[in-house]
Amino acid sequence: GLAGNATVSVGDYITANGAALTRMSSVDPIRVDFTVPGKEMLSEVLSATYNLKEGDASPIEGFQLILEDGTVFGHEGKVFAIDSEVNSSTASVNFIGLVPNEEYRLRAGAAVRVRARTGVIKDALLVPVRAVSTTMNHHLIYVVAPDGTPRGIDVQLGQSMALPMPDGKGGTAPMLMQVITGTVAPIAEQLREMGIDEVTEAPVVIEGLQVAARYSKVNSDMRLKGATGGFGKVIKKPFEYTVPTTTTPSVTAKPAAAATK
Repeated sequence: GLAGNATVSVGDYITANGAALTRMSSVDPIRVDFTVPGKEMLSEVLSATYNLKEGDASPIEGFQLILEDGTVFGHEGKVFAIDSEVNSSTASVNFIGLVPNEEYRLRAGAAVRVRARTGVIKDALLVPVRAVSTTMNHHLIYVVAPDGTPRGIDVQLGQSMALPMPDGKGGTAPMLMQVITGTVAPIAEQLREMGIDEVTEAPVVIEGLQVAARYSKVNSDMRLKGATGGFGKVIKKPFEYTVPTTTTPSVTAKPAAAATK
């Protein structure tokens, strides 16, 4: 480990039961404390088999550390211990992990983020959060079929997360993305019925969801009556990252600007 600064100087009087002379920090391996939401933990535990007698009680085999500057630490950590109960105040399960730290890059008390696979969602896809429409407790996305008409797909929402997406300028920027799965059938199967074979090539409607929903409903009714085409078509537009803008201007912006002149 590493010793911290001394709390006493030469000539100070010390006793056996007095204050600590210094603090020792174990740094290789270094301990990492983190929590996993109880809901995710429970769903994964129920869908897997663990041998408690051999100490296999964790749905997480390994994890990565994301440092404060956004970089990923070079060594992967392993779970050392798991709390036996769900924390009633945070609805989460406490984990203790150990990470190799031979270079002493990590120090005690540092704040990091943990990235780990807590489970596998079958047939899941990612779409921008703005692509999801909610109506009567149903969540839908709208996809432009080859004939130009929007088709609605009923989906179930998973976790939302900020991921680096193309910013249109050759770089990336964080964008809020949503995990979805099909409720009636896998989304890939529904896309093939529309004539879209590649899931990644499906044009998902992001802007103009209300119009797409209206067109989709009317077109669906027309198809049920035997019509071969619909009147409502939308333009296929590739997804582009847009910088978030403030919709409510600050009332203090102008006075503050004037005060600095």
